[in-house]
Amino acid sequence: MGQKLHQSRRYRRRKTAIRSIIGWVVAAAVLIPASYFGARYLGNRKSDVAATTPASQTTVTDAPVATTPAPTVEATALRGVTLPYTALRDTAALKLTCKAAADAGNTCAVVELKTETGALHYASETDLGKAVGAQTEDALTLAALTDAFAAMREAGLTPVVRLFAFKDATAPKKLADAKITTTGHADWTWYDGDPQNGGKPWLNPYSDAAQTYIVSLAEELYTAGAGALLLDGVCFPTQTAQAQLAVGNNAALSKAEVLKQFITRVHNLHEDAPLLLCGSVNAFLGNNTAGFDGNPRDFGCTAIVPDLRLSALGKRLVIGDKRFTPADETLADITAAAVAALKAANGPTVVPLIGENDAVKAAAGDAYIVELAD
Repeated sequence: MGQKLHQSRRYRRRKTAIRSIIGWVVAAAVLIPASYFGARYLGNRKSDVAATTPASQTTVTDAPVATTPAPTVEATALRGVTLPYTALRDTAALKLTCKAAADAGNTCAVVELKTETGALHYASETDLGKAVGAQTEDALTLAALTDAFAAMREAGLTPVVRLFAFKDATAPKKLADAKITTTGHADWTWYDGDPQNGGKPWLNPYSDAAQTYIVSLAEELYTAGAGALLLDGVCFPTQTAQAQLAVGNNAALSKAEVLKQFITRVHNLHEDAPLLLCGSVNAFLGNNTAGFDGNPRDFGCTAIVPDLRLSALGKRLVIGDKRFTPADETLADITAAAVAALKAANGPTVVPLIGENDAVKAAAGDAYIVELAD
């Protein structure tokens, strides 16, 4: 069967890699405090507080407002690196880091603030954010985050925030109307496997409460000064046996239509800001769209971010009539082939997520996001 179901009251329950900042660039330009890059943090908060169901409409309370206009950057010119959220604490050092990155030809920096476990690396002041209470112990305050975004912009980089949407194992424990439930049991929590073996609950994309939670975070982050969003986890679980998905006002829609609707809601918050969607290269190529009910390339985002890191490619990859065995020595060829195939599809701008590798970067073309090595 491969799947066991349990009532939510019986079970309780990523690591965010703190990565080195721009190696040789920073070494040539500035000395960055080593404290940014040492430890790893677990983002999964454990809680046994009973689930609550706040109203689906939410407001941002006392959120600092960004006053410095964000640098405008076209999706085709998005070239950036990832930064750990801990690097946003010291704005003086952050300015030097971002200035060095900008001088090296980068146009943006990506910071993950909502992880695939559902943990938040900043303290949200939205109603639903407070209700979920998913911030980590070392989370940034919203005021500190606003200052950090301003520092990044002043240094010449667009702040891009990465948010995992429905792949979230934390919020379902607090938002009863937002979780995937089991068929015939609206008060039970559905897990994608046995919780004792690592199975996790998910937010239900069909749920207005689930969508509104993520949309409210996106609105808050734009207000704080984010210049673009990188959405991840915008999908359904790939195995959904006995999951009750089609609920509420969206019940008549297909899965693909629901995901498109969600992306439209986020995009409507700031139509001038690039909205990026991260996913597997196989899904964007149309080879394996399980979890999307269609090709996510067609969901209405400004740019797609195929994950071309070696760890995300699996053992085999088919691109057109070519078969690849992913390995360090084949990554540049895979990247060139994948980017060419996706561009030929005449869809959104292609901004691949890659590792630190000069040959791969050259193969990626003019737009890319480099995940810095540990």
